[in-house]
Amino acid sequence: MNAYKYVIAVGLLLASQVTFASGGTSAGQITAITVYEGHTGILINHTNQIDPDQCGRRDYFILPQTHPHYKEAYALLLATHTAGKKVFLTVEGCHQGIPAIKHIQTAQ
Repeated sequence: MNAYKYVIAVGLLLASQVTFASGGTSAGQITAITVYEGHTGILINHTNQIDPDQCGRRDYFILPQTHPHYKEAYALLLATHTAGKKVFLTVEGCHQGIPAIKHIQTAQ
């Protein structure tokens, strides 16, 4: 009987979790940075576009203005693009139907 309660509790816990299939790109370059009317964020084109959460777009990533480190992240993306350096991006969830950037890491 206790094993049954345990299985039910674990099942309810897992069912209550909202999951995202976050994914990381391999190191690549930013090929375009776009500000487009109607989008509440900066659109980024990367040489290794992915869409792990099936947002429906593989042409851009978006850095939402609601990102907790928006200004710093935008500055980092601009600097890597200007310098022609490679960057790793982690995207998670969708923002306006576009994979949303969660983490940014510069490559050596």
